Amino acid sequence: MALFLGGKSKEAVSLGELDIDERELVQVLSFVRLVIGVGFLVLPRRLGRWWTGEEDISTTSRMALRSLGGRDVALAVGTLVALENDGNVRGWLEAGAVADASDAIGTLTNWGDLPGLRRLFGLASSVSAVALGLNLAQSFSED
Repeated sequence: MALFLGGKSKEAVSLGELDIDERELVQVLSFVRLVIGVGFLVLPRRLGRWWTGEEDISTTSRMALRSLGGRDVALAVGTLVALENDGNVRGWLEAGAVADASDAIGTLTNWGDLPGLRRLFGLASSVSAVALGLNLAQSFSED
């Protein structure tokens, strides 16, 4: 499996007794993105507080968080549909990586205003998602 940039193996990864191939990892990544997206669509105030540490999530912030949720739902569903129909999985994964990179940029540009653990978690999770998405994308052709 392509766990590092440049790798293009089609073999399954063994995590103890759990064998996971690229397609299954794409499904996991997509389901995580889907759950997060639905969460931001349905509970923007609660997830906004959790993400930023701010108690007061304004109307404008809730609107932006719902938009963020919709983005992640669309990326997840598009990726899953492409995976199911032998479509352009690579393109959807690359689009997701761009979205995740924008999350990292958002965290970095607001670094000083975010509580310590939240900014570290925000940056680590978004950069990890970028790396995973781009690595998985290498396993699929550019259909």
